Amino acid sequence: EESPPIARTIPLSSIYTEGTLNIDAATYSGNQDGWTKIVGNGQWIDGEKLAVSAVNVTASYIILENFKVRGGIKHGIYLNSTCANVRIINSEVTGWGRVGTLSDADGAYVDETGEVINNDAAVYLNGVLNLLVERCYFHDPRGTANSWHYKGIDVSTHPKGPNAMFINSKGGIVIRYNDFIGSDEHRFNDVIEGLNNNYQSGGFNKNSDIYGNMLCFANDDIIELDGGQSNVRFFNNRCEGAYTGVSVACNVLGPSYIYRNLFTNLGD
Repeated sequence: EESPPIARTIPLSSIYTEGTLNIDAATYSGNQDGWTKIVGNGQWIDGEKLAVSAVNVTASYIILENFKVRGGIKHGIYLNSTCANVRIINSEVTGWGRVGTLSDADGAYVDETGEVINNDAAVYLNGVLNLLVERCYFHDPRGTANSWHYKGIDVSTHPKGPNAMFINSKGGIVIRYNDFIGSDEHRFNDVIEGLNNNYQSGGFNKNSDIYGNMLCFANDDIIELDGGQSNVRFFNNRCEGAYTGVSVACNVLGPSYIYRNLFTNLGD
């Protein structure tokens, strides 16, 4: 449904002053007959390093529009498994995640506790059903991913590091008309990465569309479609500056469709 019915519209300024924003189900969930829309007006939600995520969402039938988010120890926006029917529109996320130091043990970045830094995401989905992300700008995490080549040699260390989006999905994911932009100083592991590559429920899972996006600067994949790939489509995207364009291993169920994309200037 392109224009769901809106039951109430809440200015972000009326519910947020500083720190982490919690959008809980009891307070903010709408329903299929009336969604809740929370609208920003240019103010920043600044999670700094105060909590794991700058924005935590457990609500359903909710629209986050014109959000500007930075910070979060790991994530900018975290959507819990209780979320269904969520839209993130015309929003910006930047400056999320850990920085760390390069480990001599395996060439990956580790935090102050020695944990390998991986999958810190501008938007992290933890088992979400029906999500639309549209006309957003996710860029410049605090950290970066390691290269496949540590100290100039190939040590078979898979890149680990931040993502623009991390996908654990129950299906129904639409990602369209967004810019997911890293840089040589702040490279993604995968621009969009999925959980459980070898499972039917893995990654986008089913019934998902990714189109009209620009995805740039990853040391591994532009995007992982790995997993169920049941009616998952990736088309009309521009992809630049990555080791691999699209990963489709494994395709556990299928079918998936990849067409009319531009891949240019590949390389980690």
